[in-house]
Amino acid sequence: HKWLFCANGVAFFFCHPRKRGNQSPPLMAEEMGSEPIDFASGNNFGQPHHPLTSHNYHRGMGAEFAWTGTHDYSPFLSVRTAIHFVNSTLGGVDNLLSYNHHVVYSAASVIAKAWGTSFGTGEEELVGSMINIRLPDALCAQIHSAGDALKLRSLIRDYFRVECVPFYWRENESYIRLSAQIYNSFNDYEILRDSVLASIKLLSSMNQ
Repeated sequence: HKWLFCANGVAFFFCHPRKRGNQSPPLMAEEMGSEPIDFASGNNFGQPHHPLTSHNYHRGMGAEFAWTGTHDYSPFLSVRTAIHFVNSTLGGVDNLLSYNHHVVYSAASVIAKAWGTSFGTGEEELVGSMINIRLPDALCAQIHSAGDALKLRSLIRDYFRVECVPFYWRENESYIRLSAQIYNSFNDYEILRDSVLASIKLLSSMNQ
C-alpha cells in the first residue's frame, strides 16, 4: 500500500513457480534435525503456506490465502487498479523507483551537509527509496532513548507542522528516516531540514 498506492493493509506477494503447489508438507523444526539449511534454494523448508490457514490447507497458496476468517477483502480489489495506475500514469515501476531514489538521495545529501552529519550508508547503490541521516550533534546529545526520539517527533510536528521519524540508535547517535514517493518534491525536504535546525534553538530556549 505504501509504494504501489493500494488500499491500506494490502501487499502484493510473488512466489517463484517452483515454490508453489502442494507437493510436500512444510518441514517442522524437529524434522530438520542437524541438517544444514540451504537458504539459497530453500529446499529445507518444503512448500510455503499461509501462517494461519483456516481452510484449503495443501490446496496451494492461492487457495490458502483466499479464506482466513472474518476479513474485509475489498482493499485487495485495489491491487489491479493500482498497478494499472503506476504503469499508465507514472511511467511504470522502474520510473517510479528511479524518481524516488533520485529525490531521497539528493535531499539526503543536502540535509546531511546542512546538519554537518552523514548517512546511515554512504554508498548510493545501497539506497532505494529510503535513507537514514544522522541528526545534528546538538540533538543526538539530548536523545537517550526511543522515548526521547518520540518527544522530538512530537515537538517538530506540533511547532513546525512537519511529520518525520527520528529514532534512537545508541548514545550520541540518533537518526531520522527519509523516504520519497512520487508526490514528494525537493521542497518538502528543505522544510524538514530547516525545521530540525529550528528545533535545536527551540529546545535550547525551553531548557533555559
